[in-house]
Amino acid sequence: MAGRNGVYGAGREALLDAVIEVVGRDGLKSLSYRKVAEIAGVDNTLISHHFGSKAALLEAAMDYASRRTLESAEFDRIFQGAIAENILSEVRESPERQAFQFEMVLASRTMPALRPAAERLYTAYVQRMQAALVTAGYEADEAVARLVFAALDGLVFQHLTIATEDQTRSALDQVERLLPLRRTVPPVPERTP
Repeated sequence: MAGRNGVYGAGREALLDAVIEVVGRDGLKSLSYRKVAEIAGVDNTLISHHFGSKAALLEAAMDYASRRTLESAEFDRIFQGAIAENILSEVRESPERQAFQFEMVLASRTMPALRPAAERLYTAYVQRMQAALVTAGYEADEAVARLVFAALDGLVFQHLTIATEDQTRSALDQVERLLPLRRTVPPVPERTP
C-alpha cells in the first residue's frame, strides 16, 4: 500500500511522520494505531508489519525525528546571525517534532524501551552542538556543548509550553550575550551559494 505521497514503500515514513504529528500535537496518551494509520493514509496493518509493537514504533519515530532534525541546517545555523531568530524559526517550522521529542524523552523515564533512543537523541544533539560551537569559533568541549544545548533545549521547551515569543527571544538574546565569553577565534564567515 502506498503512503501519503502515493509511493510504495513510503508507508513506513508516513507512519513515522504521523506518530510525530499525533504525539507532538495531542500528546502520547492520544496515540492510537487507527489515528496514526488514518493520518498516514495507510492501512493500520502496516504498523505491525513495519514495527511489531507500540514501543518499537515510538523508538523508530524518535530516531527518525532526531535524524530529520540533525539533517536539517538547524545546528549549523544557530550561531550564524541572531541565535534567537534561528531557534524560533526552527520551532516555527517543526513545532510538532519539537514537542514530540520532549514527550518521548519524558516517556523514557517510565518506558525503559525508549531510554536508548532518548540517550541517542541527546548524545547526537550535544555532539552537533559542540561541532556548531567550534565552527563558530567558541572554545567548546563536551561539557560546554551540553550546557549550551541544555539552555537552548530548555528555552524551546518553555516556548512550546508556557513562555511567550517575547520571553523566549529575550532569554535567547541573553544566551547570545553570554557566549562571547568563550569565543576564541573569529567565527567562520557564512558561505553564500
